[in-house]
Amino acid sequence: MYRFELRCRQAEVVTHQGAVEPVGVGEVFVVAGQSYATNCNDEKLSVTDPQKRVVAFDTAKGTWVVANDPQPAPDGSKDGSIWPPVGDALVKEFGVPVAFANVAVGATATSQ
Repeated sequence: MYRFELRCRQAEVVTHQGAVEPVGVGEVFVVAGQSYATNCNDEKLSVTDPQKRVVAFDTAKGTWVVANDPQPAPDGSKDGSIWPPVGDALVKEFGVPVAFANVAVGATATSQ
């Protein structure tokens, strides 16, 4: 994690300053779709990245959680997903944390 610091100057005098931490730097993916995008796989998977840099947004709690299955999804599904290994692969490829925001809903037709 990082710390963001801001200093406002007028000439050489700092007039205002502030800081926010922790600040994440990485990739955020919005997951949309049907049951396969939620938790409808037979096997529940877990993030294997030792630093747990794969997270998912839990709208019910309003916070980020490690993206172990089941994923926080709006349809309430509780089985497995593809997102933990996908996140692990993206972390390895890009070298930054990865976040998923899942808005998928199972049991919907493609036409919907």
